[in-house]
Amino acid sequence: MRLNSKNIARLALLTSIALIAFIIESFFPPLFIPGAKVGVSNIITMLVLYGFGTAEAFVVLIIKIIIGSFFGNASTLLYSMSAGVLSLAVCALLRSFFKDRISILCVSVVGAVIHNLTQCVMYAIVTQTREVLAYALPLTALGILSGAVVGATATILLNSNIGVFKPLP
Repeated sequence: MRLNSKNIARLALLTSIALIAFIIESFFPPLFIPGAKVGVSNIITMLVLYGFGTAEAFVVLIIKIIIGSFFGNASTLLYSMSAGVLSLAVCALLRSFFKDRISILCVSVVGAVIHNLTQCVMYAIVTQTREVLAYALPLTALGILSGAVVGATATILLNSNIGVFKPLP
């Protein structure tokens, strides 16, 4: 993809939307499990992955997490970055290897599960607390649910006629 000024502006707009969603969601209480969120900003990450490409999705993700961590705490950067990068890498590989044989919804579900489990494992490593791994099963269930919401929303938006989600030639 050619990054002309219009596509850079579109990516900047999408990054801003993702950042705003990330920050707003941080103010809401966790869903059932400490720290658990739907991950609304990941809708934008999926839109950029499918609408623009892998490199652009990583840039949006990293900018969102770095700037968003200023509004949380230092641990936000560690947990969100490790989980976000790993889950996006898995999503990009699934998209690359399976192209049209796997839906955005399925890719999103796998990414959400990987994200939640990575954060759980990172927390266990950092705090040296194995007991937190008891959250793995509920986090997997929540990942399936939140990944489905993110994937379904991204699919609807990509299939819409809203041009900001796709690059210009």
